[in-house]
Parts: sequence; C-alpha cells; structure tokens
Amino acid sequence: MKGKLSFILIAAGSFIIVLYGIDQWMQVNYILKSTVKIGLLAGILVFYKGRFSGDVISSSIRNFREGPNPRYPLFIGLALILVIPLLFLALRGYIDEGQILQDFEEKYEITRDNFIYYGLYLSVFNAMLEEVFFRGFLFLEMLKMNRRGMAHLISAFFFAIYHLANISGWFTPAVFMLTLTGLMAGGLLFNYLDEKKKTFLNSYFVHFCADIGIVAAGWILFAGS
Repeated sequence: MKGKLSFILIAAGSFIIVLYGIDQWMQVNYILKSTVKIGLLAGILVFYKGRFSGDVISSSIRNFREGPNPRYPLFIGLALILVIPLLFLALRGYIDEGQILQDFEEKYEITRDNFIYYGLYLSVFNAMLEEVFFRGFLFLEMLKMNRRGMAHLISAFFFAIYHLANISGWFTPAVFMLTLTGLMAGGLLFNYLDEKKKTFLNSYFVHFCADIGIVAAGWILFAGS
C-alpha cells in the first residue's frame, strides 16, 4: 500500500514538472506538448496497472454504469458555459490580452483561423486526459486507500499547479491569485462530483462544459483583436 501511494505521488509530481518544463523552457507548440502529455499519461497508467493491478479507466466506466447518476453535474456544467465568458468580460480590464494572444500565436501556434479546432480538442480530449489523471488516477486511487483528506487536497493542489504554466503572465497578481484559487476550488468540486460513484466521468462532463466556456471567452478575445 505504501509503495502504491508513493508511486502515485511521484508520478503526479513528475508529470507536472515535465510538462511545466516543456511549456516554459522548451516552449514547444501545442501539438507536441499534447503528444508528450498523452505519452506520459499512457506510460504511467500502463505501469500502474501492471505493477499494482490498478485499472483506472475501466473501474470508472463500470461505476458510472451502475445505478442512476446525479443530475447536478448537468446543471453545474451548463451554468459554467454561461458564467465563464461573463466572468471574462467582467475581469477584462485586469487581463493582459496582448500577452495571451502573443502566447497563443508564438508559443502554441494558435491563431484566429485554427482556434476552433484547438478549442474542440481542449474541450473533448484534453479535458478527458486531465480527468483521467487528476481524478481517475490521483484522486480516486488515493481514495481507495482510505486517504480521503489527502486525496482531496493533493489532487486539487496538483490540478491548480499544473495550470500555472498556462496562465503565467496573463493576469495582474491579484487576478492570478484569484484564478489559482478558483482552479483549486474547481479541483475540489470535481473531486466531490466523483467521490460518491467513484467515477471521473461526472467531473469530465463539467470539465468539458467549463472548457466550452473558456473557448467562448477565447473567441471573444480573438474577435476583439
């Protein structure tokens, strides 16, 4: 049990450090970064299943299918599609839009012309990758070890830290801290959505909707540039 927990923590920390380094120091485009992310995640899950017999994805699908699912993820998700663009508009004066657009075009090679395709990838596939890792692997597997408090706090903290590279330099310090706090709160919310049925699919739907809201905010950003 101790070795299993150690592997989860080390794997999670290494995953975040590698991706942060790739984003900040190597500054590769979004496609290469996503390819590395998929490879790292696949490697971690395959090793984890072989070493500890932990079937992260199948167990979540099985638990999701057993019995009725709550409706509140649906309401939360739909609300986020509206709230996130409105929040972006409310805080627009505190956001460095020029830095965001520069990062999109120079670091990630995302432009107005191809933004919609990256947006679809972000909402559908990237959200799934993150939920498999942060909720399926990190949170739910720790939860099985009766480490409830640790599972909630560490997975939410890692989820927030993971996004640091993506938002660095975009906001004023106050909005940056607000965003980081919001990310951790979002991680805790996602954990809550998954805890009862022990499936990451509930949080995936809400994450998908949140990313749709982010894409809508991005579209507003590009439209005004």
